[in-house]
Amino acid sequence: MMKQFTKCILLVDDDENIRSIIKKVLQQQGYEILEAVNGVDAIRIYEQDYSRVNLVITDIQMPEMDGWEFIDYLNIKGCKSPVLVITAQVVDEEPVSPNVHILLKPHRTSALLSKVKQLLL
Repeated sequence: MMKQFTKCILLVDDDENIRSIIKKVLQQQGYEILEAVNGVDAIRIYEQDYSRVNLVITDIQMPEMDGWEFIDYLNIKGCKSPVLVITAQVVDEEPVSPNVHILLKPHRTSALLSKVKQLLL
């Protein structure tokens, strides 16, 4: 029997291995995953499916358009979904909006799942 997906997550990361691992972990929890390889790809996907996106998970350092530029785009579009930034860099600046949250790499799977559940409440 197919799992019933309750929430849709847009996952943006240029590293195929990391994206694959995060996707698998989240799908095992019943989340539907839309995958993007960078900010440009994420915009294309978001434009098609924005009404389904409940959470955005993005990396920062990516080719073509980085995570901060994609977050700026989301803010301009009025995206109300929370954004979880997964990065190895310590972020000095304040998040660009109150619904942007940071999870530092490396992290435990349990920390990722806990943060995702918290943001989707």
